[in-house]
Amino acid sequence: MSIGADDLAWSGNVAAQRDDPASVLRLCRDLIALRTRAFGGRIASYRELPGPPGLWTYRVDDLLIAANFTGEPVTLDVPIGSVLLSTAGATTEGVLDRGTLPPWTGVIARHQPKDAD
Repeated sequence: MSIGADDLAWSGNVAAQRDDPASVLRLCRDLIALRTRAFGGRIASYRELPGPPGLWTYRVDDLLIAANFTGEPVTLDVPIGSVLLSTAGATTEGVLDRGTLPPWTGVIARHQPKDAD
């Protein structure tokens, strides 16, 4: 989710964000719901994965989390399953087209082992 000059002028209140599927409020609520479903309140450890500068990638159980902190697309070098959540907005469709993460975007996906088809 990128922030531009138009976003800074926006009121940013809960009422304005409640029904907006691409809002920060919705993203936070979806993140909390996913964490509750995936981990049931327990604290899970994570394992950081290698990647190019500007890409932060790690695994928690069967989830893969990747964040591209650069202005360029980055191709992930790990097998990715279905995308569960993205900072790109309301839809996860096409966010990781051919394993490439767009600039300034983060995703949470199912990890897909290399031997799985």
